[in-house]
Amino acid sequence: MEENNKNGHCPHCQVSDETIQNLKNSAQNSKKAEHDFKKQQKGGDRLGLVRAQKVKKIIFIGLILVLVAGGAVWGLANYKPASSSDKPKITVYYSSTCSCCKEYITYLRAKGFQVDAKQTENALSVKEKYGISSDIEGCHTSVVGDYFVEGMVPAEAISKLLEEKPDIKGIALPGMPNNAPGMPGYNIKGLKVYGVSDKGTSEFISF
Repeated sequence: MEENNKNGHCPHCQVSDETIQNLKNSAQNSKKAEHDFKKQQKGGDRLGLVRAQKVKKIIFIGLILVLVAGGAVWGLANYKPASSSDKPKITVYYSSTCSCCKEYITYLRAKGFQVDAKQTENALSVKEKYGISSDIEGCHTSVVGDYFVEGMVPAEAISKLLEEKPDIKGIALPGMPNNAPGMPGYNIKGLKVYGVSDKGTSEFISF
């Protein structure tokens, strides 16, 4: 038995110490391998989670881009540019020799009005027809709906007239003041548009 121990053998199982050590090493290697595998698996899980989060982020951004693009397409498809049909028709009676009248017609069209420009050699008769007195006369007379618009009245005043529909005959900007639509220059006093009724005139709006 002592001889067996000297030779490195277990006296009971006849297994050498070397074999036992190899088994221990094998067990340790197995545990290490298992540990490395679990570690690698966790790393893979984390990597997979990161990838999944990236994919979700890409999908989310893609959805936003699709919605934005869809909204832009819808907006373009339903876009309706401003045109002369958006505002009512206004008839302008003017003299062929009046250059500022032609400028005013161009101005009204630029503001979206449908303009029926009619030349006349007797502007006074038009003013008399609509009861426009000499103290409020302008260089031309316009008619829109049931109202007259005398002179170079700004488009904002015409829009106000049509929206509010006051009980008057019309509105007027007397004379040919500087800085009125169709007129050059600067007017330090501003522009005052009057409302005209059977009772007389009163301030309608100022600019």
